[in-house]
Amino acid sequence: MRVGKYGALALFTLVISVLPLWGQSAKKPGKDCKETLSGQVLDLQTKQPLPYASVSIKGTSRGTTTNEQGFFSIPNLCLQEYDLVFSFIGYKTLEHHHDMYHELPIILLAPDSLSLESVIIEGQAIKGSLQSNTLSSVGAQELERVGGQSLGAMLNSIAGVSSLQTGQNISKPIVHGLHSNRVLIINNEIRHEYQSWGREHAPEVD
Repeated sequence: MRVGKYGALALFTLVISVLPLWGQSAKKPGKDCKETLSGQVLDLQTKQPLPYASVSIKGTSRGTTTNEQGFFSIPNLCLQEYDLVFSFIGYKTLEHHHDMYHELPIILLAPDSLSLESVIIEGQAIKGSLQSNTLSSVGAQELERVGGQSLGAMLNSIAGVSSLQTGQNISKPIVHGLHSNRVLIINNEIRHEYQSWGREHAPEVD
């Protein structure tokens, strides 16, 4: 096939214009991806650095963590735009769109507050046959019958209860072998707190 003068010139021009494109496509991918993306992660309220926060590029496996001063660095990146995801325990996850032509980002993470609703606990005393504990008491008639005795002496009439007396009006109740601080005493709905009872002391109940 014969090619004229103008045809040869057009073919030569086409070859010259295709060569640069072929040279670019022949380059290895990632050869020019030598950029480094750096920044810092801070607390939104206190502006204090957040160490060991997670930084990742969305849609890829690339990522890193911040150092003790909150700085991070991701090397070997191309000149393009990236979606960065920042996360830290106790803070809201943040997604930041960044390109390599802008300044290094300073990320402010907001604390993820959790408000708990109030809890109301209500109770009711067990009455009637459902009560599992054995209840023994000294009623009004018993008090009238032995009115001349002390409280310690009157309690001796209850099964399992005795008294440890060290004087005329000094008596410690013994309930199934337990006495002194091991016996809970409530007087007029007020609990008697810890008392160092000695031989000459007894519960201060009138």
